[in-house]
Amino acid sequence: MKTFLEYVTEGAAGVYAAYHIAPETKAALAKFVKDIGIKNPSDPSTLHITTVYSTKPIQYEPSKKALTVKPVGYALFGHPDKVLVLKVEHPTLHERFKVARDAGATWDYPNYQPHITLATSVDPDLDISKLPLPDFVLDTGPEYTEALAG
Repeated sequence: MKTFLEYVTEGAAGVYAAYHIAPETKAALAKFVKDIGIKNPSDPSTLHITTVYSTKPIQYEPSKKALTVKPVGYALFGHPDKVLVLKVEHPTLHERFKVARDAGATWDYPNYQPHITLATSVDPDLDISKLPLPDFVLDTGPEYTEALAG
């Protein structure tokens, strides 16, 4: 007999896992991004912190533990359209990433940098060194998983 996880991931092209951002934090981040004048903000309902994006199916049980993450800076990802991300840290995020990698998960980047995407198509000349960090609590909900379609 198959486990529920085996049933859900059967035929999947891979596994995606992330932490939901708590509703109060979503609202605070949306206001914060608007207040600091960032254009093209992300839809608050989509805010998350990815822990796994594996193009290989793996057995991975999501954590039910919510976290309070620490903002540590910003980065601009992508070319030519720039994506503004808020880099965050919490030891559990790195532990979950390691669990997935130890289970055989793939990862397309040189390292794992936990982050929340705040805006898309931002001004490529945006000086992120001048942006203030949020001065409020950044809470997540539990981790969740989804099968990547083949």
